[in-house]
Amino acid sequence: MQLAEIQEEFRVRQSSFEAAYPDLLASSSLYRTPPGFRDAILYALHAGGKRVRPVLLLETASLCGIDQRKAMYMALGLELLHTYSLVHDDLPAMDNDDLRRGKPTTHKVYGDDIGILAGDALQTLAFEMFARAGVHSNTLLFFAESAGPCGMVGGQYLDMKGGAMLRDIQDRKTGKLIESSLALAYIEIDSPKKDRVARWGRLLGLLFQITDDILDASGTAEELGKTPGKDARDQKATWVTQWGAAKTRRKAESIVRRLSKAAVSIFSGSAFLQSLPAFIYYRRQ
Repeated sequence: MQLAEIQEEFRVRQSSFEAAYPDLLASSSLYRTPPGFRDAILYALHAGGKRVRPVLLLETASLCGIDQRKAMYMALGLELLHTYSLVHDDLPAMDNDDLRRGKPTTHKVYGDDIGILAGDALQTLAFEMFARAGVHSNTLLFFAESAGPCGMVGGQYLDMKGGAMLRDIQDRKTGKLIESSLALAYIEIDSPKKDRVARWGRLLGLLFQITDDILDASGTAEELGKTPGKDARDQKATWVTQWGAAKTRRKAESIVRRLSKAAVSIFSGSAFLQSLPAFIYYRRQ
């Protein structure tokens, strides 16, 4: 696929998810919460974003022959969990950011206290979606471990405390949910490919973070939907500060080649996934 083609394919999948998820939410416990609290939760979720994780899960679920409604519940669960992580990441006690997905962050609109509670609610709703999907226990366990103290939350801890290897931080904080978005469908059907897919997803998560670091160093708030250059101002380690811009780009391009080559055999039935690494890297380069 050419870059323009995969951009269009991504938009189609993104739009499909956006159109479908409100109906799934409508029958969830969200609509039994106090209306003002519900507004804060929906503000965070409806703010938009790339929806990369649900798009990837829906594609792999299709390859694995998983029922579309079940897959949509799983995809929504992933996006709810990802959104919770962003709401908490933006809090003053964490990264203290005022802008997310091109809009004021949830705590800037509703206050720190409601921002914390909205994140809590998004997290528990994520697991409700997986329960409604009726996934196997091994699938739920993988999702929980990816999200929890040995996964994304543990990565946030390491990022805040400092001193850890950058790869370890980002494999957990960013990589685990990207890995999950690809591997969960294969785990659900107990595919012999599941470990190979997970490794591919882990490397894709690294590419995703490296690309974000490049964009953070060179993009604008309008392009990124969040405050650019903030990591540098906060003196946080990134791949760009560790390697320099030129070497970071060379490393990313090498990872794109590795992922693209492996995807031909792993995802032989999906030109979309075969083209995905190049799309992630070149989307705003």
